[in-house]
Amino acid sequence: MADLSPAPDQEAILKAWCAALVDRLSLDGVAVDVDAVLGLAGEIAHAVIRPAAPLTAYVVGYAAGRAVESGASTDASAFAAAAGHARAAARDFAPGNTAVEDPAVGDTAIGDTAVHNNHAAS
Repeated sequence: MADLSPAPDQEAILKAWCAALVDRLSLDGVAVDVDAVLGLAGEIAHAVIRPAAPLTAYVVGYAAGRAVESGASTDASAFAAAAGHARAAARDFAPGNTAVEDPAVGDTAIGDTAVHNNHAAS
């Protein structure tokens, strides 16, 4: 007889996958905000092109990791700063596109390098 139990929901699968990946990569103590990463990826996919989403997630994660490793930031603030700059870059790349949020990022430092943004909240 076939198993007719409902499949686990997508959110639970993603969180379990993320936990397994963090464990496999020995990233003890790293908290990943799955919803924030997916939200950023969705915005970038609609603002630029779909394949830009995983590329952006990688670059944002790399920038955030460098900031945390240098001691300049916490996981959450480093991700928020890098994600804000990715959103600003998407707005610059595709002006007039409303798929990307426009939080005020200002001159937010990511790691030991300041990244400047000329966008301000409306």
